[in-house]
Amino acid sequence: MMRTYVPAVPGESAISILKTVAQTTDSELARHLIAICERTCSPRIGSLPCGAKLFCQATEDAFGSPEHVLLTHTLAPLYLYGMPSTMQATAVAQLIDAPRHRTCWPRLPPFLECGNRSGLQCSGCARLAHEAHGRRVSYCAHCIHFVTRCPPLCQTSCRL
Repeated sequence: MMRTYVPAVPGESAISILKTVAQTTDSELARHLIAICERTCSPRIGSLPCGAKLFCQATEDAFGSPEHVLLTHTLAPLYLYGMPSTMQATAVAQLIDAPRHRTCWPRLPPFLECGNRSGLQCSGCARLAHEAHGRRVSYCAHCIHFVTRCPPLCQTSCRL
């Protein structure tokens, strides 16, 4: 059966895309992956619900290759910045194939991390997304730990 996918918005997180796929198509795999991610409250690097390869399988590669998804719809570029190239290659491979839940990058101690921020959005972004796209869109920038102000994406519309 041929599925039609709602196009991704620039900066939209992979979790947001997969939620839209689960709501607008009959993809059982997308529903299953979102359920697991929500039940465990542990998206990978803040914005990826599962391994990038599995994400592409659930969306039938409609949003690009695993590498493209990783670099455009997750916080991977932020996390990879400044890493040695060998560690970058290991981290990217772990996020694409996702054989385990742990990745090789450093983490803050559990009580210092912000927790799951994948569904957050400011009122300005919510309004803009609804006006422009007619649906809820969660942006990767809202998933960044310790960021409490709206990213430049919608600062002109937010009254902070």
